[in-house]
This record gives sequence, structure tokens and C-alpha cells, in this order.
Amino acid sequence: MKIEHLAGGSISILRPSGSLIGSQETEHLRHELERLHEQGNRRAIIDLGRVPYLNSAGLGVLIAAFNDYQHRDGH
Repeated sequence: MKIEHLAGGSISILRPSGSLIGSQETEHLRHELERLHEQGNRRAIIDLGRVPYLNSAGLGVLIAAFNDYQHRDGH
């Protein structure tokens, strides 16, 4: 999976491309989100326009990221 990362001021924009079905692609997105948190990022947008298919594992990564940002007073 390719993940394009754009920075727009204090907001990080991630644009994954490919399916998020619980394999290496999903892990890659999770690691990228964890890396952003470690760098102190508080706002992120995940553009799913290039993700043709998402299963429960991919959805789980997105929900976990949402919860992490909420617990860290981010968006």
C-alpha cells in the first residue's frame, strides 16, 4: 500500500491507496498513524478516496485512530 502524506499546517493528511483488509496494508496505515502521534500530531485527515475496499480490520484501524486522537485531545 502506498500512503501519500501531506502536511497542511498543523493538520496531517494521509491518502492511502489500495484495499484495507487486515494484511500488511492495514498494518502500514496503523504504523503511520502511530508515528504521527509520536511526533505530537493532534489533527489528521484520512482521505479514503483511493481505497476501493475496506473490511472490518481496516475499519478497526480507523476507529482505533479516532479513539487515540480523542484521548489525546486531538481531532
